[in-house]
Amino acid sequence: RSLDDLGDRAGSQAPRTWHEIQSVFEELYNGSAITKERYGLPTRVGVVRGLASEEAVLLRPKTVEALRQLGVIKLGIVTGRSDDDWRAVRDRIPLPPGLEVSTDAHGRKPEPLLLKRVLDNLGSKGFVHVGDTVDDVRMVQAYLPLKGSAVGHAVVCCEPEREAVFRALGVRHLLRDVNGLPAVLAALR
Repeated sequence: RSLDDLGDRAGSQAPRTWHEIQSVFEELYNGSAITKERYGLPTRVGVVRGLASEEAVLLRPKTVEALRQLGVIKLGIVTGRSDDDWRAVRDRIPLPPGLEVSTDAHGRKPEPLLLKRVLDNLGSKGFVHVGDTVDDVRMVQAYLPLKGSAVGHAVVCCEPEREAVFRALGVRHLLRDVNGLPAVLAALR
C-alpha cells in the first residue's frame, strides 16, 4: 500500500508515539490478529496477512551442507527479531540443531554482548559473522576488542549500490547472496 493509503486508513489515529509506531509496524509485519494476540497492541491498519508470511528463506540446505564440509560445525544467530518472531520463522530456515540464538530479548544490535553471548555459548574460538546492516558490522567491530574475544570476520550481504557504505566501515568480504558464504570461507582459510 502507498503511504497515502496507509495515512487515509489511519486517519486521526496516525501514530505519534514510539508505542503507536511499533503497533503499526507489528501490524504490517505480522498482521492485525497476531499483533493484537501476541503483543496486545491496538490495531489501526487492518492487515489480514502480514509481510512476515511473504518472507522468502534465502539460505539453501546445500549451503549448510557445504559449510559442514568445510568444517563449520557450530552455527549461531544474532537477530533483531523478537522471540515470538524468531520462533515463527525458525522452522522454515534449514539450520541444524544445536543452534545458539540471541534475539531482541537479549539486547539490541549493535550491542557486542549479543555476539559474545552466542560465541561463548558455542565455545567458539573463531567466527565469521554474516549480516546485512550497518549495525551488524558495528556489533562485530565493538566485539573484537573485548578481552577474550574470538578472532573473527564480518561478511556482509548487500546490493552493489550499498557496497561503498560497508567498504567505508572497513568490511572486506561482501556477498550478493548468503549462499556464496562457503566460497568466502574457503578463501579465508
